[in-house]
Amino acid sequence: MSETEPPARPTIGVDVRPGSILVRMCGDLDVVTAPRLDRVLEDVILRASGEYELSGAPSITIALEAVDLISAAGMTVLLRACGNASRHGVECLVCVSPRARRALALTGLDRVLLTGPRRHRVAWTGTSSAE
Repeated sequence: MSETEPPARPTIGVDVRPGSILVRMCGDLDVVTAPRLDRVLEDVILRASGEYELSGAPSITIALEAVDLISAAGMTVLLRACGNASRHGVECLVCVSPRARRALALTGLDRVLLTGPRRHRVAWTGTSSAE
């Protein structure tokens, strides 16, 4: 993207399959877009936990590889989503770009997501965190 091009409009997509849901975002995850992602993730967690009769072992992948900026508001949404998922018995996997990974590492959020029950895992682009 050149300096004269406006930033791409953020988008959030959801792909539902038996036993798993993929939430993919592109654009910045900031104070403007965080509430929208939060609402989507709340719905997805309820869907995955069985309230909408999703079959199989529920899991959610939050794919943020196309997100370069994650603000504090975005990090709060990710923490809340992983906590809610865990309380509902849903595995939550967060995948981020290298730039977003750095922001999470600088704030310690990567360690927070990795320390609780093994339900919360952060996968970095190109690396698997499955144990």
